[in-house]
Amino acid sequence: MNVPEQEMLLRLTAGLVEKYQKYISYLKSGQISAKDPFVIAIDRSDLDHPDAQIPLILKCLFAIGHQVLFLKASRSKPPREGSSWSAREKIDKKSGNSVGMFMFKDSKYEGISAVIYSTRNILNSPRDVNQMGNNFVIVHNSFAKNPLEDDFIRFGEVWRQEGEQLVKLK
Repeated sequence: MNVPEQEMLLRLTAGLVEKYQKYISYLKSGQISAKDPFVIAIDRSDLDHPDAQIPLILKCLFAIGHQVLFLKASRSKPPREGSSWSAREKIDKKSGNSVGMFMFKDSKYEGISAVIYSTRNILNSPRDVNQMGNNFVIVHNSFAKNPLEDDFIRFGEVWRQEGEQLVKLK
């Protein structure tokens, strides 16, 4: 069975953009201040397929494409083994329009402090205090003008970009 990854990424990105537009409207109406941290929560529970190697939200926010494996040495380069990720700056829609996959690589989105990504419907989250939040992925925005401390949200899997590397903090 083929996983419709592009469609899933487009759906998540549409949700992020919609919530970013809400943020802009909250600023304009004075409901929030430009000095307030702003966190977007997004739920992927209605998508039928599980995330593969890394959370899909990372692909939406950091222009990550497909995993690339290095299996054989090239004659012109030294031997290399392991893997990395290709870049995917955008996805082309059937309409011919493109959707960017780089929100957290663009200072335009500095108002977003972080994204909380839920892999399951919040109603199906664990009720045990020791397991609460295990189905969340928290992604910090390195461009945030009002960043959150790494431990501000004390549950889930936490990611942050450090230089050119994407690092899983916990």
